[in-house]
Amino acid sequence: MGPGSFHLPNLVGFAFGTDNVAKLNDENFRNNFIKQYDSLKTVLVKVPGWMKHGIVPHTFKPLLQCSPIKQEFHYYWWRAISTAYLVRPNAAVIEWIKKHAMQEYDKTDNYVSVYIRRGDKSIEAKLPPVDSFTMATDMLYNQKLMDGNGDEKRLMFLASEDSKVLSAMTEWNKQTQRYHMNFTNVFDRKGLLAERSAEEREKHLHRGPDHHPEEYLSMLLNVHYLVRGNGYVCTLSSNFCRLVDELRATVAGKADRPYADLSEETCTKPPCVFEGIKYLDWR
Repeated sequence: MGPGSFHLPNLVGFAFGTDNVAKLNDENFRNNFIKQYDSLKTVLVKVPGWMKHGIVPHTFKPLLQCSPIKQEFHYYWWRAISTAYLVRPNAAVIEWIKKHAMQEYDKTDNYVSVYIRRGDKSIEAKLPPVDSFTMATDMLYNQKLMDGNGDEKRLMFLASEDSKVLSAMTEWNKQTQRYHMNFTNVFDRKGLLAERSAEEREKHLHRGPDHHPEEYLSMLLNVHYLVRGNGYVCTLSSNFCRLVDELRATVAGKADRPYADLSEETCTKPPCVFEGIKYLDWR
């Protein structure tokens, strides 16, 4: 899901830019895009933490040039709106999400969403320790970036594909009593492919099923609650993290809300805490 959301906006942008939108379903066209991608000068850069360079369809350039949006945010704008369109849920998914609703997070959006990427991500990025996510969440509250007067119970929504991370965070919160914290619990994640490290996958250290029938629906349920939170903590080197970031900026209307990035690949000295894109930042 994450890698797909990373490539699709660029593929659609490439199709628009070459007047080949009708060929998006053509496998040869998509393969040609992948081969040409490196030569299209679409190196992705985060400064600081936001995507600044990539394929923006020429169709939208006059609109963007007349808009108050700075040029450095043009590609981020395109990624955000195209991702929101491409991953919109259908009626069946919406009904499934309603059946698994978590009322405490439906009543308010004044909570911090925390996504901790694990699994095989260590192949391409350094994985921050779990306690760095709790520290970054504390920073959002302590720097008064969250709403309220500070007397309310601090609320956290947690998501991870790794059952060990969920257990560790649950134990930490029992000891500290710092947050009212919860996560989706549709099925047992233990041992599934998504939580296995690269070494575990290569050596086949786990025996059993790779996936659960409701695994991907559960991911969408996580997305539903991750985007709603007023605050967000994650590693922007993760495609899934960026997917949530882009949906927060569009569907959820949270572009101006605070977030913290813990990726050494996109943040000079983690955690990088930002207040979000404010009105004047666009200009």
